[in-house]
Amino acid sequence: MTGPRFEIEPCPTLLGGGWRLHLVSTDPETGEDVFMWGGNFPVSQPEDGGSMYAEAAKFGKEWLESRSADEE
Repeated sequence: MTGPRFEIEPCPTLLGGGWRLHLVSTDPETGEDVFMWGGNFPVSQPEDGGSMYAEAAKFGKEWLESRSADEE
């Protein structure tokens, strides 16, 4: 059984490019992964790619921290 996690993947250019964030948790009854939320972090300029990835990662880390606070 894995705990909550986030995944970041490239968003297809046809959908605007940038990064796609997925928040994933585990169903306590079945132990299966459950998709909690997802969002796009678009890139308007190619040089923004790194900063938008960092923004997506920051959001994911904050979500993980809130999940661990809920479990305490």
